[in-house]
Amino acid sequence: KSTFGKCVRILKPGGAYISSELGPWIQNIYYSLITLIFGSVPFMQRRQVKFPYPPDIPRTIRLIKQLTEEGKFKPIIEKTYPLDKIAEAYDYVRKGLKTGNVVIVIKS
Repeated sequence: KSTFGKCVRILKPGGAYISSELGPWIQNIYYSLITLIFGSVPFMQRRQVKFPYPPDIPRTIRLIKQLTEEGKFKPIIEKTYPLDKIAEAYDYVRKGLKTGNVVIVIKS
């Protein structure tokens, strides 16, 4: 839920900010179009914004799995909660406090 502006400082040069949300003032679409059309631009410091639309979700999941296994994709996991603390996790996310992903651990 963080904006590109908040995340740009933690992205490596050549890194990408990926969001499935429009962002404030629909900025994510504009940033992704700018980098798609012009490539990297100076004010973005060689970082890209990608606004994905995965038409083939199983293929996308396989790609993310592959990139993770190869060490090319490193999700930022901020907190983990056990399933019985899901309400606490929800409150944390709802309050806008998170900067990384929040994971619910389900044990079978």
